Amino acid sequence: MPPRFGQLVIFTFAILAALASPLRAQNAAPSAAAPLKNLIMGTGGVVGFYYPVGGAICRVVNALRTRNGYRCLVESTTGSLHNLNALRTGDLDLAMVQSGWAYQAVRGVGAFAVEGAGSDLRALMALHGEPLTMLVRKDSGISSVADMKRRKINLGRKGTAQRQLTEALFDAMGWTLADFPQAVELEADDQIAALCSGKIEAAAYVIAHPIAVVEEAMTRCNARLLEIDAKTVQKVHAAYPFLAPMSIPGGLYEGQAKPVQTFGMRALLITSSRLPSAAAEAIVSGVVGNFERFQRLHPALELLRPDMLQDSEPVIPLHDGAKRAYRDKKLLGR
Repeated sequence: MPPRFGQLVIFTFAILAALASPLRAQNAAPSAAAPLKNLIMGTGGVVGFYYPVGGAICRVVNALRTRNGYRCLVESTTGSLHNLNALRTGDLDLAMVQSGWAYQAVRGVGAFAVEGAGSDLRALMALHGEPLTMLVRKDSGISSVADMKRRKINLGRKGTAQRQLTEALFDAMGWTLADFPQAVELEADDQIAALCSGKIEAAAYVIAHPIAVVEEAMTRCNARLLEIDAKTVQKVHAAYPFLAPMSIPGGLYEGQAKPVQTFGMRALLITSSRLPSAAAEAIVSGVVGNFERFQRLHPALELLRPDMLQDSEPVIPLHDGAKRAYRDKKLLGR
């Protein structure tokens, strides 16, 4: 039976409970002479991926708080754009963001053209992938990306990651919006109903896996995952360095035995150069040194490997403290 979709909710509440629960004996409160320094992490909505994944990071850091002197606190937010702006103003110390928004913020382009380049933004670690997940009705006759032209698809709302990646795919294919006269601009939450009813023939998500919405589309709408060919993926990556080749592993969903090739963003934990090197090093060392425990805290982390954590460039440079931690753990060259 494919994965533990119901367990995603359970994991979210497990993280909430873990953050509220007393820590083990090794985490007894430090003496009054050495007060803990709070680190506030902006994440996302409580029911999404970023809040529980951010909670997993804080759980690991807090388990070592008497050793590192830092307490990590998770804050639910509206997501990447809020988090990046709050980092700039100093309202957050740490932030979970999608790599595409981080790329724009560092360079002062796109959504950050007015604010200008965020030259002080730094990465601590790259986390789970968020691939462009194309779902098509099996009766649509769409068997490849090339077949999508002029079909009924959902572009997504302007300013969303879904729209950003869909348009990147169009660019690679040499298409414009004029090639999709029947396209609609639905919210992501409205796609399943539209796909099932036949209002659209293809839907797209930019999301970590496994996820219940994909299983729902397959069972309710007779949908399947659409692969993006390697040539197109490489064109996208060449034009948009923050969009990397990815695959959705086989066996995650009923009837999907083989990996599905695509491209997407990475979830990043970032900060600013204002964060002390000792804090950056403590966070990275805590996660790397307790990696198996960290992975068990959320299903989205199960496909992550330690050597993938430092892979944030060319999107955003690593914090010096993070570099030192990765070098100490033999995950980065000297």
